[in-house]
Amino acid sequence: MTRATDTAEVFFAILLAICIALMGNHGPLVPLSGMVKTPLSTGGRQGGTMWDYESLRHCRWDCKYHVVFIPKLRRKQLFGRVRRYLGPVFHELAWQKESRIIQGHMMPDDVHMCICIPPKYSVSQAIGYLKGKSAIAVARQ
Repeated sequence: MTRATDTAEVFFAILLAICIALMGNHGPLVPLSGMVKTPLSTGGRQGGTMWDYESLRHCRWDCKYHVVFIPKLRRKQLFGRVRRYLGPVFHELAWQKESRIIQGHMMPDDVHMCICIPPKYSVSQAIGYLKGKSAIAVARQ
């Protein structure tokens, strides 16, 4: 054997040893392709794989926020027709910002919602858009 071949064999033996050491209890290294599904650590949450999350071009994400917003002086303005009208309006506006309202409750003086917002939008940007456009829609109605 030549010296270059010996060096290459030693290099690959070291690389293999490093890979085995890094695998630890995580199982074999699997390429991230659309065909292979491997579990992702969920940080203490139960269940879930990497493919259960939303995705953008270069990342997978699961950003859920509990948001509460309140009319000025907690006026009890969200009732009757306005209350029934705002539900679909909020869902449509969230869809326009590539967001999804998972769950929401409208009380007479505040709105609670669990909303899934992609990381490319800040929470304040998405909620500001939701509040502003819904106010315009209510004023036009």
